[in-house]
Amino acid sequence: MKKPIRMTVVVERPYYGGDYIAIRAEPVYIENGETRYFSDSWGDPNRGLYKLTVAAQANLRDDSEPYGWDKGAVYRDIHEVSLVQAEQMIKTLRKIDRSLNKIKDELGYASSYGQQLARVGKILGVTSYGFEPTNGEATWATDERWQWVQANMIDSYVGSHLTRLRKAAGVIV
Repeated sequence: MKKPIRMTVVVERPYYGGDYIAIRAEPVYIENGETRYFSDSWGDPNRGLYKLTVAAQANLRDDSEPYGWDKGAVYRDIHEVSLVQAEQMIKTLRKIDRSLNKIKDELGYASSYGQQLARVGKILGVTSYGFEPTNGEATWATDERWQWVQANMIDSYVGSHLTRLRKAAGVIV
């Protein structure tokens, strides 16, 4: 049975440093109140979502917008792949690519990471997008790690996370 799909969006400085901020969104589902990532288990109708990512970067040292998000979706951190898994990945990527082209023909190019993520999310049937609260605390009302928002709020939340990280780095006073 297909599970309702959400996406978590993480905005952080890579652990190995650098003057950039990594942004990545990954499909998840909620089970027994827990946020879980999809697996590549046999028979799982959502197995094409395992390790699927919509990523971008932003410069740490200036106030520029995120870049590199125009690839649509990619698979990240895959260390070994069987033929069956590769075929499922190709099927998922082709579906996303085909649908993004149709949306582009209708609406034009996406002009931000949030727009691109919302488009990929619409293709996958995503219902909401989770961000870690910018104050670093769990969401007090639900004791969840994620604050869930609709697609129209993605750019705003990404922006507030970029500002927080730039302030912490001393770029913004």
